[in-house]
Amino acid sequence: MSDEESPFIETPAAQQVSPSGQVIIYQEKSSIPAVVGVLFSLSQVLTILAGVALLGLGAIFVGFAGEVGDDEVATEAGLVAVFGALIVILGLVGIIAGVLIAQRKKFGIHLAWGLLGGTVLLTFLNSVINDFSFDWTTPLCNGICAVWVGLPLMIESARVHME
Repeated sequence: MSDEESPFIETPAAQQVSPSGQVIIYQEKSSIPAVVGVLFSLSQVLTILAGVALLGLGAIFVGFAGEVGDDEVATEAGLVAVFGALIVILGLVGIIAGVLIAQRKKFGIHLAWGLLGGTVLLTFLNSVINDFSFDWTTPLCNGICAVWVGLPLMIESARVHME
């Protein structure tokens, strides 16, 4: 792909001169917020599917534990189901954040950053509560995603049109 065909090359602003001699500059809005918002929303669909899977597995094991009469398994399975429901809710909020980003709202970016930071915090709390070693994969992936979500604020042609 040549430089002329690349969608990431910023087009120069169009200029016109009014009859009174004033220079009017028109700058096209960047498509980066729309791309970032749609991709973030699509990634949250995967999050919702993972939450539904956890919710279903937790419910199935609660049923099995009820038949066997094991209260400890039922408690842990219920906790897994609650975590699954929480993940579904966070995924729905993530879709809202992606839509807001696509609509060029700064609040959508801040909401997405909050969700990514909250996910890292929940991962850390899970490792402390369950006595696991801390997994650095989630903070690394969420950090990369936070940079990706922040692109509309970093690129001048997109930032000037964010509300």
